[in-house]
Amino acid sequence: MIKFENVTKKYPNTKNSAVNNLNLEINEGEICMLVGPSGCGKTTTMKMVNRLIEPTSGNIYIDGENIMAHNPVDLRRNIGYVIQNIGLFPHMTIAENIATVPKEKKWDKERIDKRVDELLELMELNPEVYRNRRPSDLSGGQRQRVGVARALAADPPVMLMDEPFGALDPITRSKLQNEFLRLQEKIRKTIIFVTHDIDEAIKMGDKIVVVKNGKIVQQGTPDDILSNPADEFVENLIGGNRSIKRLNLVTCSEIMHDTFSVKMDTPLDAARTIMLENGLKTIALTGQNNKLIGYAELKDMEGKTGMSGDYKKEMEVTVDERMSLNDALSEMLRIGQRYIYVADERDNLRGWIGINDILNAVSIND
Repeated sequence: MIKFENVTKKYPNTKNSAVNNLNLEINEGEICMLVGPSGCGKTTTMKMVNRLIEPTSGNIYIDGENIMAHNPVDLRRNIGYVIQNIGLFPHMTIAENIATVPKEKKWDKERIDKRVDELLELMELNPEVYRNRRPSDLSGGQRQRVGVARALAADPPVMLMDEPFGALDPITRSKLQNEFLRLQEKIRKTIIFVTHDIDEAIKMGDKIVVVKNGKIVQQGTPDDILSNPADEFVENLIGGNRSIKRLNLVTCSEIMHDTFSVKMDTPLDAARTIMLENGLKTIALTGQNNKLIGYAELKDMEGKTGMSGDYKKEMEVTVDERMSLNDALSEMLRIGQRYIYVADERDNLRGWIGINDILNAVSIND
């Protein structure tokens, strides 16, 4: 989908090239992470794709067409662009911000309104609530979602993302990373994603391209980079605790166990029998469609009668099945539990993971 062919960028009155004879191919539907220290050329590389920066020499192709054959403004209208500080227009409503490119492309009002509502729902922002609000009414994480929605508005095949989550707090950042990966499963865009954070690159990328002084030092899958760093520079970029970093490569769904659960209206005797027969101290409580409601503990049921739901305790936290084991471990440590329930995006119970499963995953990878 994207091809760099001997691409160089040299600014006037500078000794070295910002990007030096770059050759790179990015497949359709792939997230390619450009990672490296400040000033290494990764942002310059990305901005040459939509000609915010013009290459000095070489060629860049999108879907087989040379970008220099297109008017720069028209080119940009067909490439999604998300930046760290989002850049929403403060005087416009959320709907007007998202509609910016479709309006420039002369879409009719009905089509624009439908697309705005569709994208707000995709970003889990209720259109009835958020459509007419201003950016100042939203949290940082919500504004970032709107920024992604705006980039997707005209359904571009390619997206450029320049440290889009870098300004967010760690919890919000992790949440939006997970949400974006889930979104990518549906939209399958070809994405160039710039970051200085190797952990983000490992978690988000199908391909990682390590850049230094305008040149590619190493490229490959996250597992390739972790397993076989090309040189000392890549080793230092990865840092220590490689086993822990590998936990970003494994999702909860890959190692979770089936879990025992009962409906809220299950008689207490029946629930207690299941727990005793299987050596359980707790059991998940579910509603319709296996939706996770909470849990009950065996110690609370002893000598009691009634329904399982009468002894429900609130589920403090669950993890999404698509989250990484690193995320799951962080949640376990935060709540002080040795296990955690796994749910899907609709909060339907899927299974559970114990801390020993995570330790075994590290051991297997080693």
